[in-house]
Amino acid sequence: MPLHSCLSFSRCVLLRVSPTAALLGLLVGSLLGMHALAVCPSMCSCSRSHREVDCSWRGLRQLPDGLQHNMRSLNLSHNRFQHLDQRLTMYTHLRVLDLSHNRLSRLPAGLPRSLWQLHAASNHLQLLDKNDTAYQWNLRLLDLSNNKLERATFINNTLINLC
Repeated sequence: MPLHSCLSFSRCVLLRVSPTAALLGLLVGSLLGMHALAVCPSMCSCSRSHREVDCSWRGLRQLPDGLQHNMRSLNLSHNRFQHLDQRLTMYTHLRVLDLSHNRLSRLPAGLPRSLWQLHAASNHLQLLDKNDTAYQWNLRLLDLSNNKLERATFINNTLINLC
């Protein structure tokens, strides 16, 4: 497989690479690329695969940078979050989210639809609006204990998997 390398307009080099060497190069590049993506934010602890992330008890007010988009579990409990609107939407593989013991006055807008468990105990939640859970068809557990809930509104046929 010939590869062309042009160092300048007037000087090009033709390299010959065997298909095996090219495949090996792609494989090594892919593995290094995946490893480079698997970064755990410095203030968090992560599982070996970086798909289970624990950022609890860190005094956080903002979501840390460097979270993997394919993480399955995120623990943000015992921090100082007041709102996380639209900050969690991109984590489309997220199954378990723990927002307990923060300063949230409402559930974050734009929660991932992939959630199975949402822990939001011991916040300052007063209202659960119908849009907060409208797209949470997969939700099996919703913990809103120890809040100041005054009203909760749900849309019919949502939360059908809730136990």
